[in-house]
Amino acid sequence: MFIPEKVSKKRFLSSFFVLCLSVFILTIAVPAQADELWEWSWGSMGTQTGDYSTPTNGWVTLTVTNNTDFAWGDMRFEIWSCPWMGCGDITNVGFLEGTHDEMETPVTDRSPFTYNIDNISVGATLDYFYYDNPIYSGGDTGMFKFKIDNPDGVLYTLAVIPSIVPEPVSSTLFIVGGATLGFRRFRKNFKK
Repeated sequence: MFIPEKVSKKRFLSSFFVLCLSVFILTIAVPAQADELWEWSWGSMGTQTGDYSTPTNGWVTLTVTNNTDFAWGDMRFEIWSCPWMGCGDITNVGFLEGTHDEMETPVTDRSPFTYNIDNISVGATLDYFYYDNPIYSGGDTGMFKFKIDNPDGVLYTLAVIPSIVPEPVSSTLFIVGGATLGFRRFRKNFKK
């Protein structure tokens, strides 16, 4: 190790220690400022929930994987109370939608998509609709990013509920069946 003549060995070592400590602290502190990143995978249809020991207040990015037998065209996010973990009052926890800043608008990798936010009722909800570009079965993934407003820093449960894309054949059969029943009723009334 080369040490300049005018710098004492003790001073050099203390400076080197401070530099190493600073790098270590920065390495730990930088990830804490990033978004919350969650990944969930479904093997069968149903609701996935997650209880979080640290309150989320800010951006959440969730990657979901569809290992079911059905394509998904709608994803619902709900904020639930979790009394078993000592969660607080969730009436003041909700989803942001660009009221303060356009950058707070929910996004997804599905295009085109629409969304609907309901922060009125206790247990806020966020629904994404993307039936033209579904998350297909067999391991297809989708990304959802949204901002949670949690000014009181309370704990909560986040529930994620996918919805199945209706099959075109089933929808067609339903419409044809309804039209047939309507036609039979009309014809029966017309004969009288």
